[in-house]
Amino acid sequence: MVGLRAYLTTTRGIGGRLRSRFEDFVVEEVLWDGSVTRVGKGLDRRPGEDATGKFCWFVLEKRGLDIYQAIRLLSKRLGVSHRRFSYCGSKDARAVTAQLVSVSGVDPEQLVFCSRRLKVLTPYRAARPLRLGDHWGNSFKIRVTDVKLGSEEVGETLSEWKSQVAEFGGVPNFFGHQRFGVVRSNTHMVGRAIIKGDFEQAVHQYLCTRFVGEDGQASKARRNLARTGDFKKALQEFPKKLVYERTLLSHLASNPRDFVGALRKLPRNLLSLFVRAYQAYLFNLLLS
Repeated sequence: MVGLRAYLTTTRGIGGRLRSRFEDFVVEEVLWDGSVTRVGKGLDRRPGEDATGKFCWFVLEKRGLDIYQAIRLLSKRLGVSHRRFSYCGSKDARAVTAQLVSVSGVDPEQLVFCSRRLKVLTPYRAARPLRLGDHWGNSFKIRVTDVKLGSEEVGETLSEWKSQVAEFGGVPNFFGHQRFGVVRSNTHMVGRAIIKGDFEQAVHQYLCTRFVGEDGQASKARRNLARTGDFKKALQEFPKKLVYERTLLSHLASNPRDFVGALRKLPRNLLSLFVRAYQAYLFNLLLS
């Protein structure tokens, strides 16, 4: 569905499970000066620091949240608009991640936040906001659990895999499922509809498409909306945790045909993510 139509190697998999716990998938940002946003530690160095700057940069550590949910929690805590925040790139939700985030008009002293799922580390002043792509890359620590093969079989499989990769000259850099949504892998289809100017279809894709593995209440609400087209009733049925779906529904309940207006209620970065996901899908097809 997301354009991954070929395997580079012919080795069998080693089996096992990914992300049994959030701690099994750790993502840290590598910045342009070589510093890394460490989980539990923040930054040793402070790139872009400016004592007179009007922006505050900080390391946001989160677990089990996407960046949009995390920023909404912070904006509510600080009493400022979520539009004041910016960041280098989105990170996995089903993971423990640490990334650099900026916010305007907030003093570093105000950014004291620590909860089970969200933590602010190393806040300091900077002269400008962060922009998408303002980092060199990401560092991953991935643990595979429940592998049934013996250590000798795992070693042989990995050795064969490494040989095939070396012969090819590297690993093809596909966009993984997290770019499209791990549970609901259709962000690229929303982006496709936006690019084609079919905004009704974009909204329908986002609100009504159902996937195996999604929460039962959410799946039922999507099915009912697809059948009835009743946005007011859907607003009552969609779980409160589906913040962005409910944002669309709140607008459409009063303006049933204003699909463009509904999409404009979403954060600009989320709309950009839809379009970039479609670009990623096309890239995967070409690479396949």
